[in-house]
Amino acid sequence: MRCLSGSVMLCVAQHYQEMESTIQSSSSTPAEACDSACPGVLQYESTFHDSIEGLSGAALVDAAIPVICANLEMETCMHGASACFEYRNYRGSMTPREHCSTPNAQCAMKCAGAFEYEDVFHSEIEGLSDEEVQVKGVEIVCRYRTVAACFRRTAACADFRNLKEHVNIDEMCAEAS
Repeated sequence: MRCLSGSVMLCVAQHYQEMESTIQSSSSTPAEACDSACPGVLQYESTFHDSIEGLSGAALVDAAIPVICANLEMETCMHGASACFEYRNYRGSMTPREHCSTPNAQCAMKCAGAFEYEDVFHSEIEGLSDEEVQVKGVEIVCRYRTVAACFRRTAACADFRNLKEHVNIDEMCAEAS
C-alpha cells in the first residue's frame, strides 16, 4: 500500500476504499477460493462492507476498526491465506491482532468517532496562529464533546488528547457558548 497523504488515518481510509473497489470488481472464483481457505469469509465480507458503505476518510476508519478487531479470527485467517489477498480488510507488516493492539486501534474501539475527531481537529487548526488555535480548538472540542471526554478517560487515547488534564470540558463549553 502506498500512501499519497501524510496522514496515517487517511492512508488507511484510502486503502479501505481501494479494497472495496477491488472486491466489487472481482470475479466469484477468487471469492470462492478465499471462502474455501477461510470458511464464512463471504458472509463476513458482506457484513464488513455494509458497515463501511458510503463512508470515506476518517469516518470509514472509525467504522472499520471495530469490525476488524471484533473479528480477529477471520481477519487473521484472511491475512495468512494467499487466496484471500484481494479480500483482506487490513494489510501491513503487522498481523491484524498486532494492529488491533495498537493505541490508535484501542482508542478507536473505545471512543466512537476518534479518527474523525482527530482529523477534523488537526485539519481545522492547520495554519492557524496560536491564538486562533485556542479559539478554534475550544469550538472543535465542544462540537465533539463526547469524544473529547472519552479521550480524557481512555489511556489508549493519550497520544490524541487535545486538552490539558485540568480543563473541565463541560465548563469550558458552557463558557464558550
